[in-house]
Amino acid sequence: MKKIIVLFSVFAVLVSCQNETSQAEKEYNETLKEVFDYHDEAMPKMGEIADLIAKLEVQIASDSDSNPPEEELVMAKERLEQAHDHMMAWMKDFSENYPDVHKARDFNNEQWAEENERLQPEISSAKEMRDDVFESVAKAKKVLGEK
Repeated sequence: MKKIIVLFSVFAVLVSCQNETSQAEKEYNETLKEVFDYHDEAMPKMGEIADLIAKLEVQIASDSDSNPPEEELVMAKERLEQAHDHMMAWMKDFSENYPDVHKARDFNNEQWAEENERLQPEISSAKEMRDDVFESVAKAKKVLGEK
C-alpha cells in the first residue's frame, strides 16, 4: 500500500510540474503568436508595395506637370522603399535572434519564462514594422488618388 501511495505521490508531483511548464510554454506561444500576427498582417502588403512603387515610378518619369507634385510622388516612393526595407530588416533580425523558434524544445518552466521575457520586445518591434508598412501604403495610395 505504501508503494502505491509513494508512486501516486510521485505521479502527482510530476503532473503538477508538467502543468506549470505547460503554462509557461503557453504564455511563450501566445507571445510568439502575437509577434507573428503582426508580421502576417504586413507580409501580404509587400506585393502591394512593389505595385505602388512601380506606379509612382511611372508618374515620376512622365514629363508632364503632375498632380500631385513630383516631390510628393518621390516622397511616397521613398517611404514605400523604407517600409519594405524595414520589413526585410525585421525578418532578418528576427531569424538571427530566434533561429530555433519553430523547433521543439524541452524547456522547464523557468526556461520558458526566460524565453518569453526575451521575446517580449519583439511584440512592439513587429507592431512598429507592421504600422510602418500600412502607413506607407496608405500614403502612397492617397498620393496616387487610390482607395
